[in-house]
Amino acid sequence: MRFVVEMDDEQYKRLEKILEKSGTTLTEAITEFFDDLDDAHVAEERLSEVASGTEQVIPWEQVKVAL
Repeated sequence: MRFVVEMDDEQYKRLEKILEKSGTTLTEAITEFFDDLDDAHVAEERLSEVASGTEQVIPWEQVKVAL
């Protein structure tokens, strides 16, 4: 499947520099972006659950002792 993204010259040059520096392709960068976006959504859900008290948390001191 193909899709088109419109961007101005400045954005395109910025994208080219980022891809060159990272040594990745545009497809790989988009895939990583989607993965990161999914991770952010899961993190937001967990944070909401912690804030509402529906998700159990373990204090770091207790975790250190268990290790």
